[in-house]
Amino acid sequence: MRSEALGETLGPSLFQLPPNFKYQPDLLTAFLKKLPTQRKFAFEFRHPSWSVPDAAALLEEYGVATVLTEAELSGASFTSNRATDFVYVRLRRTHHSRSTLEALATAIEAIQAREKFVYFRHEVGAPFWAAQLKWRLDKKGPFPDQRGFVWPDPSSGDEEQG
Repeated sequence: MRSEALGETLGPSLFQLPPNFKYQPDLLTAFLKKLPTQRKFAFEFRHPSWSVPDAAALLEEYGVATVLTEAELSGASFTSNRATDFVYVRLRRTHHSRSTLEALATAIEAIQAREKFVYFRHEVGAPFWAAQLKWRLDKKGPFPDQRGFVWPDPSSGDEEQG
């Protein structure tokens, strides 16, 4: 695969299924059998029929993760896949304040996994929010004083001062 040229910098590959794609255990099993075992993969199931123990068991058997969202991070329904050594988090909000980033950092810290891959929605503020979240997770402390920093707010067209 060409992606192997990325070496250790290569993160998990994401398979996002359409919202109308219902659970099909035979198809999932056949697909999982074809995946290379030396790579990391995550599935984002968007149809509710995938929320069954059988689907989770198949993914666990093949060491494949499911995608976590903000709702799952903040809810009590989240249980990690013990067969994977990583989690894949997709953050889809169009704006993240300091308080939402702090809550996300706390939730991400609580996840028991060797590696944590966190992806922001492709919004104008995403690089800034990613840097802020990384700083918070790496430093294990509150966000730094940000005099002069502007927190992007693409939804209003205006910028809010930090």
